Amino acid sequence: ITTGALVFGFIFDFFTLTRIDQVYDNLVFIFHLCVVGVGIIVFNILDTRNGKGSFAQYVHILLPTVMQFSFGGLFSGISIFYLRSATISVNIIFIAILFVLLIGNEFLREKYTRLVFQVTMYYFALFSYVSLATPLVTETIGAGTFLLGGVLSVIIIEIFLLVFSKVVRHKFIEVKKDLFLVIGGVFLSMNILYFANIIPPIPLSLKHIDPYYSVMRSGDDYIVERVDKFWNPFDTIYIRESQPVYVFISIFSPTKIDARIYHHWQYFDKKEGKWISAGRIGYEIVGGRDGGFRGYTRKSNVFPGRWRVDVETERRQLIGRETFNIKYVD
Repeated sequence: ITTGALVFGFIFDFFTLTRIDQVYDNLVFIFHLCVVGVGIIVFNILDTRNGKGSFAQYVHILLPTVMQFSFGGLFSGISIFYLRSATISVNIIFIAILFVLLIGNEFLREKYTRLVFQVTMYYFALFSYVSLATPLVTETIGAGTFLLGGVLSVIIIEIFLLVFSKVVRHKFIEVKKDLFLVIGGVFLSMNILYFANIIPPIPLSLKHIDPYYSVMRSGDDYIVERVDKFWNPFDTIYIRESQPVYVFISIFSPTKIDARIYHHWQYFDKKEGKWISAGRIGYEIVGGRDGGFRGYTRKSNVFPGRWRVDVETERRQLIGRETFNIKYVD
């Protein structure tokens, strides 16, 4: 039953949690954070009592399951939004962490009776959500915004622990040192992952990227030309010598968040056995459009071989990547 609930819950969240700048999506996160926060405090209050057969005892038994449900909702939502901003080959470590937490949540009921574990999972979920939500308030993205989100998450968890220490003082004193160590560990780990570009560039997400023979704007639409992928699964672009190649993308950014992104063109040097930069072209994107902001770059003086275009932020966080072949034809 719990496995089926996990699968159903993830699918339900995937289709209902669509935009982090929507009220509904944020209310879902805030609801689950409140349920877990209150659950931790109430569980530990009841844990200090020894009454058997009382209503409080049944609540004490039920609360870990309730917290497990809300942790599942948090990890599911976090996974969905972070995955939309992630590039598998670059962000695989963080993606693996999210899936371990999401799937492992179904087998951790006993762990949710331990205060240090409860707070560790709670702070990780809190940090992850605040990092998603902070750009909506500041209307900016980047390292400064991520650091601000981290500071806000520390302030919120400190307020939570202050309340906890007032109502369950004895238990708080017992594990006070461990709590501050795990909170510091999560904070440090998240920042290391971010500045190592292992955490994806939230809340940006690439919705479409492909190479084309031509791109032309017509009113509110774009007319693009390429060989259908059914007949060309390996994305080979056949061009005449001196003909340019276009890469067209659509990238989602929340309302009021504008950003500068870059198309980093590269070709694979077989002799060197590595990718060589062939230019980095930047332009501004405007947030708010459901289908994403549409834009493209054109590259002249291309030659036959293996090429790729990385879509990056200013600090070179990878939003997405397209790899393709170029061949000359008469």
